[in-house]
Amino acid sequence: MVESDSASASPAEPRMPRVVCVLVLGMVLGLIGLEMALEVVGGPDEQGDALHVHDERTLWRNASNFRDEWLSTDSYGMRNPGLPRDADKRELRILTLGDSRVFGARDFGPKDEETWQAYLQAQLGPRAKEGVRVLNGGVGGFSTVQACQHGLRLIEVVEPDLVMLLITPGGRCLVDASSTYANELVDGQLVPRDIVRSVPRACLKDAATAHVWLSKHSGLYAHYRRVVGELDGGIGEFRGGFVYTGDAELRNDASYFVDRAFRAIEELNRAVAHKRSRFVAVVLHDHPGTNDVAWARFVDTHVNGRGPKAGTSRQQPIEALRARLQRIGVTSWSMLGLQERISGDRLKYFADDGTDWEHLSPIGNQLFAIELAQQFEKSGLLPAMSKARAKAPRR
Repeated sequence: MVESDSASASPAEPRMPRVVCVLVLGMVLGLIGLEMALEVVGGPDEQGDALHVHDERTLWRNASNFRDEWLSTDSYGMRNPGLPRDADKRELRILTLGDSRVFGARDFGPKDEETWQAYLQAQLGPRAKEGVRVLNGGVGGFSTVQACQHGLRLIEVVEPDLVMLLITPGGRCLVDASSTYANELVDGQLVPRDIVRSVPRACLKDAATAHVWLSKHSGLYAHYRRVVGELDGGIGEFRGGFVYTGDAELRNDASYFVDRAFRAIEELNRAVAHKRSRFVAVVLHDHPGTNDVAWARFVDTHVNGRGPKAGTSRQQPIEALRARLQRIGVTSWSMLGLQERISGDRLKYFADDGTDWEHLSPIGNQLFAIELAQQFEKSGLLPAMSKARAKAPRR
């Protein structure tokens, strides 16, 4: 009987390795498929390409003199032609600061001459005899803190007559995830602290190189890093669900990040005033706030976390943000009206045939520029700037 059992069992033994091989092969193919899917859906890391370089102050910034088929930067990393040495010393310069909504969409987006800065320059130029130059100091992925720090550097070389900071009440602007507590520079490469702390010093350079390479080339790895949250300081979900609706409504220690953002704005405002220039905050709503349906869905999804309370009106974030800016002495212009008018036709007014929910198409940028030009007209800012610059031409 024993021999009979052994004989009957022996044919089944070779099947086990085949099952294991099939399982392993299935897992490998599944990972490859997931990798490809994530690459399509998630795309490359926003700071992991040649457009961006690492920066000690803001962790990344635009590279100088970058060129590709869509865009170009000057020697200061701004998306516009370089400042000519023979420019009129009385020309009016407007420096715009913020994230990619200032810089403009990257691939499949408007070209340099189709940004809202280019259209605004065309709108304002004929209204000032000295000429107007609108400079694009936006950087993709920047928080308000980073944009202000970047502005402190640019105002020294640009000598603007006006600084315009784009700001929204959402977490991507007001919650800064770029702090050095989340990342370290290792041989010029930005590496999350959890990697730095877990790898022996002797292997750190190789680990940093591997991390950067995988972040650029592996959608699966990039997705994993986003899940663990270390690429943005562990507060990715916080940023996605937070909306500022007033100081009294702040929950879950959000006041730390909000206060930090407004301190950065105050610092930049003081520096601009010291240069005898002017400062304006251009206030946009984040895309869930541009219509009632999207806003209601956003509130329902985040009401139990760090999002707005149930019943919060769609206008409250804009009103609360402008009120706080007013308290620190910063003039603000709301663009919510324009956003509401164009939100129903994404194909026409938004980049990449309407599939981009944040960045404007060339036509959208034209309308944005027209709206800003009307704000200039109402405020009387342009004649005041001309008068001040005539008294103190650049050297």
